[in-house]
Amino acid sequence: GLSAVVSRYVGLHHQMLLFSHYLAVVTAPPDLPVPARPRPMPELRDGIELRDVWFRYSDEHPWVLRGVNLRIRRGQAVALVGLNGAGKSTLVKLLCRFYDPDRGAIYWDGVDIREFDPAELRARIGAVFQDYVNYDLTARENIAVGDLSALDDEDRVARAARLAGVHETIQQLPQGYDTLLSRIFFSNADKTDPTTGVALSGGQWQRIALARAFLREKRDLMILDE
Repeated sequence: GLSAVVSRYVGLHHQMLLFSHYLAVVTAPPDLPVPARPRPMPELRDGIELRDVWFRYSDEHPWVLRGVNLRIRRGQAVALVGLNGAGKSTLVKLLCRFYDPDRGAIYWDGVDIREFDPAELRARIGAVFQDYVNYDLTARENIAVGDLSALDDEDRVARAARLAGVHETIQQLPQGYDTLLSRIFFSNADKTDPTTGVALSGGQWQRIALARAFLREKRDLMILDE
């Protein structure tokens, strides 16, 4: 009995720590400065330019980017190739304004992106990140998180899936687009029943993530990180 009491106390302490982390996240202020009067976010007409961009994750870390200059014209496809740790993913994070450069600036049609509301900037961007998320949701919902306005639009979701080359794979699932892409919600009695959920391969998940990005139609910038 004493062992059970101690075990329950340890479990409660652990849950309280997790709850404190949750409160810290939901009550945290914006981690990026937002202008008091953000400039309107225009549709990209000319291009995006990096001018003498320097960045490191903290003063104790080495420089990841040093004096980077890059111009991406509207409608142009650009591939950044380099060794692991060369700063490719970091540059992607700066373009999405997850961080701000320590020196230099990134310009959207000649305007520093720090003058825009970050949410408005990100609304103009579609991206597939190296560490995309596999949600315990249906195939339709996993794609629709790319743009929740398309959640009930079967044609848009299917069109994005076709572009990503995963439409036929989804159609062959037990319940098609309504198949749960997870095996977390099942009991021992139905563990062999595929209708309770399906586990996809890594390549198939990557195509699901790609479909999310394709769902974000009429964006100005598409980023594919590896």
